[in-house]
Amino acid sequence: MKYVQPLHIPALYCPIPLRQPHSQTDCIQQRSLEWISGFEVADAATLTSPQWATVPRVACWMLPWADQDRLQVYADWVCFTMIDDSFDGDQSGPSDPGALAVLGSHLIRVAQCPDSDLLPGYGWANVLRDIMARLARLGATSAQLTCLVEATRAFVLGVTWEAACHRKTEMPTIDDYALMRLNSGGMLTYAALYPMLEGYELTQQEIHASSVRALTEMAATLSSWDNDFFSHFRERSENPRPINLIEVFASAHGCSSQQAVGLALNLRDKVMSRYLRLGEQVRADASENLRRYLTGLDQMIRGNIDFSMGTERYANPYNGDPAEVPWATFPRYTTDTPSNDDPEPPPLPSITWWWKDRL
Repeated sequence: MKYVQPLHIPALYCPIPLRQPHSQTDCIQQRSLEWISGFEVADAATLTSPQWATVPRVACWMLPWADQDRLQVYADWVCFTMIDDSFDGDQSGPSDPGALAVLGSHLIRVAQCPDSDLLPGYGWANVLRDIMARLARLGATSAQLTCLVEATRAFVLGVTWEAACHRKTEMPTIDDYALMRLNSGGMLTYAALYPMLEGYELTQQEIHASSVRALTEMAATLSSWDNDFFSHFRERSENPRPINLIEVFASAHGCSSQQAVGLALNLRDKVMSRYLRLGEQVRADASENLRRYLTGLDQMIRGNIDFSMGTERYANPYNGDPAEVPWATFPRYTTDTPSNDDPEPPPLPSITWWWKDRL
């Protein structure tokens, strides 16, 4: 068997302070895996592989201060976002993009109406139905659930678009990918869960403020792009030309994947620099609840990096001993020095509004 070799991924720029994961991470992971196994969305071998078994742990890095029962819901939701593999990666979903759109529309309706009889035999729909009911029992308000439904709509739309590109073996432009990945990474849904799982509520004015929307989008995008750096080796082991930020840059610039790493990091650090500057401005006049939300966004970015640096999900795609198969190794630290802190916006129409003077 011919093995793909991992790229060199340097330390990521992230001056957000490190927090240790939740003290009950092992227990939460085990409970999530036992729970998801009851819906028959994957076989036992898949669920026990490093690529799947470690997935719930990221929630414990992203929300380490949460009550354990509420954090369990977050970890289970992370498992739900693995549906993107059935839409795309493992090819078990419909092969026609039109059929994917129909399935996605039904899933969104299940999120809106968990008591409906839609997709009764589809395991992922039942996973979604179960979590939505649990969130309601935890006291999530109708406004909070609506925010989650809308974020889920964006997620389903994004993974459908990405699956269509894969099936056509078509590499998107950098700007198209920025918009696609904002949605397909599922991070907007993670952000929507913070208020309901921590037991606070933002006002409608806060939720819809352009500055808060921009920070939410940037945090979701940064987390998804960071996944692209860490998951590139795993994706290349499954697909010689994955749709990934690195490969999008390589295609756009006609360069090697390793050369594209630096180009992609340059854009990523520009966004991180803007996120940090705008976050500091918004915090100056923020309410206590909004400050809690912004802290959650910070931890979503930082916790995702800390999880990704040490998980076998990204290091060991061949599920083998490092003496026998290639493993990826990542720096176990971040850097406080950006590769690009230029305050000017990039020439990408889908995201330039994040740099508007009046947000």
